[in-house]
Amino acid sequence: MVCAQSTLAWQVAEYYSKKGHSIYQIHTCQGENQVGSLLIHIETLTQVLGEIPIIVIDGLSSKFKDWAELASRLFTIPAKIIITAREEDWFRFGSETHRLKQDIVEIALSYQEAKEIFTKFQKEKPNLLAPHVTTFEPAWEQIEGHNLLIEYIYYLTQGQMLETRLKEQLKTMRDDIDNKAKKEILRLVALADCCNIRLETNKLLTCIEQITGIQGDKYELLDEIEKEYAIKFSEQVIEGLHPIRSEHLLKLLFRDPSDTILQFLNLVDENEVGSFFAFFPNLLPSSYHREELYKKIAAQLSSQSYTAISNALSGLYVNAVLRYWLDNKTTFDDAFQHGGFILFMMMVVPYPPKDSFNEISDFIPKVKNIESKTGQLSQFFIENTDFSLLCHQIFSQLPSIDINLIGLNSLIRWLEMIHLPVQNFRSYLQIDIHKCLESNSLEQIAPLLSDLGKLKIIDFEDFAIQNQNWLISLYKQQTDTPTVEISNDDSIHIEYLIDPNEIDTNSQSVKRLDLLMRLLPHFEKYTSRAIVFPFPNERIAYYSTIDSEKTFTHKTFYDDYKVRTNQLFMSQIEAKYAAQSAYEWQKYWKELRESGLDFVKIACRTLEDVLENKKSRFETDASQLDQKKDVYLQRDKQNLQAPFIQDNYNLIRTKDKRYDEKPLQDWNRDLGTFISQFRNLFSSKSDSHTKYLVLNYFRDAYQRLQVMQDCFGKNCAISRNYFTDEILNLCLEENVWYNRFKNALEYFYENWVVKNERTPVLIAKNACKMWKQEKQKKMLSDFIEKLEGIQLESPFLLYFPNKLIEDGNFITIAFGAMSLEKQNISEEDFWALICYLSLFFHDFELDYIIVIPVIEGIAQQNGMRVQKSLLADLKKAIDEDRTVQEIIQKHQEEPLYSNLPIPFIINSEIASTIDDLKFEEYVLDKKQKDIYSLILNLWRVSEYRKRINSKSEIESSWLKTIENDLSQTYDNFNLSFLSDEIRSLIQSVIDNGKILDKQLLVDILIKNIQASI
Repeated sequence: MVCAQSTLAWQVAEYYSKKGHSIYQIHTCQGENQVGSLLIHIETLTQVLGEIPIIVIDGLSSKFKDWAELASRLFTIPAKIIITAREEDWFRFGSETHRLKQDIVEIALSYQEAKEIFTKFQKEKPNLLAPHVTTFEPAWEQIEGHNLLIEYIYYLTQGQMLETRLKEQLKTMRDDIDNKAKKEILRLVALADCCNIRLETNKLLTCIEQITGIQGDKYELLDEIEKEYAIKFSEQVIEGLHPIRSEHLLKLLFRDPSDTILQFLNLVDENEVGSFFAFFPNLLPSSYHREELYKKIAAQLSSQSYTAISNALSGLYVNAVLRYWLDNKTTFDDAFQHGGFILFMMMVVPYPPKDSFNEISDFIPKVKNIESKTGQLSQFFIENTDFSLLCHQIFSQLPSIDINLIGLNSLIRWLEMIHLPVQNFRSYLQIDIHKCLESNSLEQIAPLLSDLGKLKIIDFEDFAIQNQNWLISLYKQQTDTPTVEISNDDSIHIEYLIDPNEIDTNSQSVKRLDLLMRLLPHFEKYTSRAIVFPFPNERIAYYSTIDSEKTFTHKTFYDDYKVRTNQLFMSQIEAKYAAQSAYEWQKYWKELRESGLDFVKIACRTLEDVLENKKSRFETDASQLDQKKDVYLQRDKQNLQAPFIQDNYNLIRTKDKRYDEKPLQDWNRDLGTFISQFRNLFSSKSDSHTKYLVLNYFRDAYQRLQVMQDCFGKNCAISRNYFTDEILNLCLEENVWYNRFKNALEYFYENWVVKNERTPVLIAKNACKMWKQEKQKKMLSDFIEKLEGIQLESPFLLYFPNKLIEDGNFITIAFGAMSLEKQNISEEDFWALICYLSLFFHDFELDYIIVIPVIEGIAQQNGMRVQKSLLADLKKAIDEDRTVQEIIQKHQEEPLYSNLPIPFIINSEIASTIDDLKFEEYVLDKKQKDIYSLILNLWRVSEYRKRINSKSEIESSWLKTIENDLSQTYDNFNLSFLSDEIRSLIQSVIDNGKILDKQLLVDILIKNIQASI
């Protein structure tokens, strides 16, 4: 049996001794004489004394090089051998054991074992734990998946064990034939691992052969060091297994910075160069002659792409930012502890927003305090850094320009940062703008040409004006934007088609307009709108495109270089104050929720004391309010973000995208505001409106509670849920106390504040709950009574609700409606129904009414939600003898702020609030989806034919591609289920180039889908 740990070996030996074995240890086994002597001794123990030996070889090495020979000769003797060995020593001295029966035990540290080790440290040797280590989970997360015991112990103790172990391992290489090659591999791989970079195996081996040569087989060389030095090899890449081990290896092996850095630069991919340059300056001694080093680096970089050079400078910029943070760490730490850290960071970035802080300082008092802290920071001088050294060297070595210009704009902007005369590029930079645009994607080349134009290196704006029509055609094709229109007021407008299910039309418009402004910089205004297939009607289509309507001007245009520079600066420092482990993040939010619940409990008891007129108990409970408030707000100040990820392709640090923090932040914002304002509820200086706001803040927090709880559970499941039982109990308590407190708040506000009826109750908890139930019961009864009145006067059969829908501060009631005269409720019928609602509900105490269309007792999914404010406007219009069309026109003048009815998808939960109503969630089957897809394609082709300029060769070719795609799609379809009407339409579009009316297509689609149900 081969074990990796002495303790385990001796425990196994002890186990066998209790079963009758005798324990013996061998201290050397070298040569035929020692093998023979040991064999005779063991045979004597078994044959003469009748013992069953259990033999321990603790620490396989050259002293035991012939142990396998001894073991093979003991094959017929009842003896067992236990060996402890490092992977490398087993490879050397244990590989020739195929003749032996063996069990190999590889040690893997489990979560429970990690916990037990930490507990043992705490109880028996707490002084060995590092001062900042109070729990084991963060250390465990650092080695989880690798299960490395020695690294785990290092994280707990910050001790020397790991470094000592690595020193011993390196000493064993001295007699190896490829000693130098092994150390060179370890040096380069450790450096790559510290930079979070993977190296290509073939590139690395080629480099090693050039530096030291490899005497033996290169793949055997890799096998020898693979596991012992925690390195993973594959045919494609080679990488370190754990950064802590790599850091120690690098410390032991790093000798000549210049040689190692230049060698490594030949190995790293250009997309990962930034990570390398962000790290390696930390390895240079302060006295190192850096200028000479960067001269060599610049010479080597000058033969690479502009992207690689720009990435290198980005990395050095990040290194400068992190050094600046270290120099000012005390101030940054203080800003984080006192809250408003993100605002603080926005003030100190290289390119802060102009005047925005002055504008908000009046209503956010802490802005002035934060601003005063920024004055405690030293100035960020990028000129005095490694970044500046390399910029100067690069600038002096770039007289010739590569054909591939990608990345040149980023490089020039970096050089411009330290005020180098980048306009000198104009004297030798010969760019064929037309060729550049033809041979590159606009997304890549337009920002570059735009930047060069702004820097007066090329005359791009003149080119854009002279080649405007050609650029528009190119833009339309590459961005899939069929409409680009130029207006007399020096503005340009785009329209593009979207899938009806597309929800992020905002970013689509922003991306298109951003590119258009770079490509055609000579317009004053740039606007956009998305076009969607109007299914099932124009109203739904309208609401799905609101976010696409954007207007850009050059004043609102952002400089992406400055944005990226700010992001590099801000994200690197923010990451230092984010959670460093899932455990830390979970613990923070658990404790924040617990402190929030503690406040809600004491606030609820305090309010119930008031309602019960228990003055002495009120004073006792109220005295705890400020303490609970301070605990919550102090935790809230830190606003600990989810762990950031290290992405070697992108130096802008970002949070782990698996975490969804928005629901937690939304809930926390509302609860924090409520806690800050709660005492206003009892203040004689607060008016009823102020007290109503306190109630609403808590209602908002209550509304978000369930979503927050679910989101937190999903986030915990990403790694390991460290607090399963505690969170379960916390959720149960939150649900009970938040609901109880909400009832008390609403009772207090309505009776004590609004009605000024301050009659004490006996048991507030029960009284508030019963009051709430009675209030809801009466509201529902009044609503049904009014619906019955509408049913008597209108041509509709109505389906009555069985309960209210409470959504935070909003009360909604849904009901069903079926036309008695026709199957479907038409647009005209719908507005007639809303007019009836306005007569009966214009002053009713609710916020929204949901109208559910009903066909033959079945609720349809395409409902409408009506705001109460619209009902009040309609009632006023009717009283003034104005038409419904007039009021509709009024609300359509400002569509973004309109209170017109909006489409509302009905689900089973909404439908369940209606009595005597069936609900069948409708999902398109494959045939219906195919029909929908075909109709959608017909609409798209028709729209493109209307919008594309047939006189443009680029656009004509693009349209031909779109038409061919439609024809191919049609050819691949199973045509058996298509109606003759649809087939005829398809043929008219494909063969005759017909442009179809969109409403015709909508009507045909609805008819065919209904026929297939």
